[in-house]
Amino acid sequence: MKGAWAAIPGASRSVLIAALITWTGVGSGRFLSGRFVLLLVVIAGVAGIRLAPLRFWMMLLAIAMVSGLASQFREAQILDAEVPDGQIAMDVEVVSGPFAYGEATRYVIRPRSIETTRWAGPPLAAVFRNKEPAEVGDIARVEGVIHPHSLLVRGRPLSATYEIDHFDVIRVSANPFVRLGNLVRARVLSETGDGSAGHSMVAGFLIGDTGGVDEADIEAMRQAGLSHFVAVSGSNVALFLAGWWIVTLPLSLNSRARAWLGLFALGIFVVATRWEPSVVRASGMATLVLVGRLVTWPVDRWMALGLTVLVVLLVSPELSGALGFQLSVAATAGVMAAPRPSRRPVWLWSVLYVTLGAQLAVAPLLLRLGTVPLLAPLANLLAAPLVSLSTTIAMAGVLLGSEHLVGIAAWCAEGVLNVAWAARGGPQLNWLGLLVVLVGALGMRTVRLRPLFVSVIAVGIVVGRLQDGPPMAPTVVFADVGQGDSSILMGPGGEVILIDGGPDPAGAIAELSGRSLKRIDLVIASHRHADHVTGLVPVLKRFPVGLVWHPGHVDPDGPYRELLVEAATLGIPIEVPRVGTVRHVGPFRIEVLAPQRRYKNPNDQSIVVSVGVDDRSVLFTGDVERVAQADLGPVRADVLKVPHQGAITSDPGWLTAIGSQVAVIPVGPNTYGHPSPEIVAALTDAGTRVLRTDLNGDIVLTFEATRMAWRVERCVEPACPPFD
Repeated sequence: MKGAWAAIPGASRSVLIAALITWTGVGSGRFLSGRFVLLLVVIAGVAGIRLAPLRFWMMLLAIAMVSGLASQFREAQILDAEVPDGQIAMDVEVVSGPFAYGEATRYVIRPRSIETTRWAGPPLAAVFRNKEPAEVGDIARVEGVIHPHSLLVRGRPLSATYEIDHFDVIRVSANPFVRLGNLVRARVLSETGDGSAGHSMVAGFLIGDTGGVDEADIEAMRQAGLSHFVAVSGSNVALFLAGWWIVTLPLSLNSRARAWLGLFALGIFVVATRWEPSVVRASGMATLVLVGRLVTWPVDRWMALGLTVLVVLLVSPELSGALGFQLSVAATAGVMAAPRPSRRPVWLWSVLYVTLGAQLAVAPLLLRLGTVPLLAPLANLLAAPLVSLSTTIAMAGVLLGSEHLVGIAAWCAEGVLNVAWAARGGPQLNWLGLLVVLVGALGMRTVRLRPLFVSVIAVGIVVGRLQDGPPMAPTVVFADVGQGDSSILMGPGGEVILIDGGPDPAGAIAELSGRSLKRIDLVIASHRHADHVTGLVPVLKRFPVGLVWHPGHVDPDGPYRELLVEAATLGIPIEVPRVGTVRHVGPFRIEVLAPQRRYKNPNDQSIVVSVGVDDRSVLFTGDVERVAQADLGPVRADVLKVPHQGAITSDPGWLTAIGSQVAVIPVGPNTYGHPSPEIVAALTDAGTRVLRTDLNGDIVLTFEATRMAWRVERCVEPACPPFD
């Protein structure tokens, strides 16, 4: 590491230090209290005045902290802004999007006027239920319902969600970069939009659009350490510029003209890729290199990285905490710091060194999210040539309008997915496992100690996988999947039961894969609503499933219908269990209690099961409401999964009569007022401890020999295990 730092030119080292100071200052300004930040600014200013050698650095730190503080105040103003409520018509500008949002599409919009009154209010999240086509920069007349609540979309603070029923474009953007960027994006999506996995991956390689990629595939790539391939990077920028210069060849023979044309192309590319954090980083570095050529000031790659970070964070301080930007900068630094190989074949060792450099650089960030895939270097070694080939052929295919070339690129992209699915089951290292493996790898350089360090690496792999495999005792996980429901039951013998899958196609996949589960004995879809069954569809596609239970709704539609069709296509047994059905899966005794009859309300049609382990039980209630609860009558259980995210649709008396020690409310950020304060108060007054996934994250219940043990991701008083 010391040698790599010494190899960087002195001016570039200074710029990198300035970037680090800027990041520290901006981060402090954004996340510390305003008064404390102002105190630090004063201290930095005084230190800069009194200590001449540190004057520049102290002034830069003070400026960065002020920039971060201003960003903090702007974000607070947006999140706390008052916006109209209810049915409203207004003129808006589409700022960014589209972003996948369940079965709908979400954009970020900026209001311009309400009725005839000009209103320069805060930006809003717009949900298009009918997936109307919209482009960034469009000025449109919209009608719909506004639900005021603060939220973040791709890290951007917003004041409300606007559910749009009617959308009419008044005019498109007059900005040439926006119009050309939209055309490039539309061209790519048109040429790659046949719906296959490979074609969707190609769109991710070219412009970072993964909207058509199955969420299970995205999760597999993440677990294999390959997700960076669908995030726009420097290689994408280089390929785009190369293609642009080929198209403009008569104009780009002169180096200065080529630089000007390159800068123009970067503006188009940023719009086409929707200025994701990795795009901002890559395009910023390319811009600095091209500007350096115009002014005959050589900008090496380290200086380009440092200046990009410095400028971007001063202009957009919110990116200091954006994981995408952090990963992009760290991976780029790791790639550039990788040593040049002396072994042959050089290309093989170059790819391996670059991959290792990037993986080591991003490892601390990945460990914040969970684990680091041990097989990532090998997976990257196999996937990188396929990605490069696919991207290059796809760019030519899109440019020429050749379906044949795009098809070849899609075939290569499917190879990348095959690598991801093959590597996803490999060891996932935690902090301790990664440290042991790194120490062992460094020790391999000493020949005499290699046998010892091979053993150390093996131990590291084992340690890193301690979380893998079945639990020691029967375990229930109430998963934090947002505003929806999903629970995983795991037995010591590897038995797995999945009850509902949540509203996000990737939610249940992530929960199952994160626990290294390989198969599922029983999937229970409690009822038809999307917040319970959407996440089950990709589960059936990617995991062997023994049996599917569903409540038998008439005329299934949406994700519920897709679930049944997928199960039938895969040959998975499907049953509508009768009341009184008892099934044993490992240590779990599952008894079906409802639905008692046919209900008009889909919530009341929920499958209700009592899951017993020895003399203790958990009641899974789906979303049953008062009518079905009255039909069920008194039910006793030690643990209650509260129906319908704790909505007031439940009878508080029925809930408290269950006599549970603990009640779990699966709930996420919402505009419905869930959970109802009345329901929470009734349970609390009855002596039931209440846990919530929005406050506690994943909630894990373990049936130990003499007691029930609890573990949560986050602890919010008074609902903090252990319970007496």
